Amino acid sequence: MKSNNILIFSDIDGSILGHNDYKLDKISSFLALIIKSFHLIFSSSKTYYELKNFVNKNKIDCPFVVENGSAIFFPKNSFKHLNFNNDFKSNDDYFYIDLGTTIAEIKKFINLNDAKNFILKCQFLHQMKIKEIMSYTGLDYENSKKARQRQYSLPFLWLGSNSQLESFKKFVIKFNLKIIFGGKFFHLTGKSDKGQALLYLKNFYSKILDKELLTVALGDSENDVQMLLEADFSGIIKNDHTEKIKLKKFKNTFYSNSPAPEGWKEILLMINPIKNQIGRNV
Repeated sequence: MKSNNILIFSDIDGSILGHNDYKLDKISSFLALIIKSFHLIFSSSKTYYELKNFVNKNKIDCPFVVENGSAIFFPKNSFKHLNFNNDFKSNDDYFYIDLGTTIAEIKKFINLNDAKNFILKCQFLHQMKIKEIMSYTGLDYENSKKARQRQYSLPFLWLGSNSQLESFKKFVIKFNLKIIFGGKFFHLTGKSDKGQALLYLKNFYSKILDKELLTVALGDSENDVQMLLEADFSGIIKNDHTEKIKLKKFKNTFYSNSPAPEGWKEILLMINPIKNQIGRNV
């Protein structure tokens, strides 16, 4: 484990991956330098299966956060020296902790008679055919299959009016759920968020490293806002596909001129603690 005190939390789609091609070629050497130098934690609306594939492909050995802060997965190979308590579960490769609502509880909600009028206006991703998911997301076949394997949230396209959507958002609160926009889909999920996951991991790392930590967050959409607000340094990636985030935070807040993936690199080089450590190597 790296000994430095900087944690970088990053969204994926629209932040480090462009919405058009999902390729990292343009920043591959820079990304390798960041992975080598800092604790890089990806926090996404993506599923465990998608994120596991993404971090393994890019040789990242840090925890990752799935489905908008619903759970955190810790690779066993990187944290085998730690004793995880009974709050954690385990699979073959990871220790993990649930912070959000399970898919079983969310599916109970969408089957309620009282919710029927709203649910009829939702086109849920998990009910789509793979080719439909590929069309809406631009993902390849394998990643489209992984995107459908939800454990904590149900993404959907909204077929109703804006006023009906606002009523739906108010309705789900009564059931300890919320609706948040992730750039392409709305997500029906529990009350956890990426900001809570950031704070959990900041506390986790501070105990291990016994240091004051600096946190950096990078995102582009509504579902990134809480993470951006909780971080010491916040970077907002330009995204022409969504409404620009208006962050109520001015100190240490940076905006890129370029979209992903170049905008991701651009933001990190604006942040002095990052730039000072790697500047000569870029």
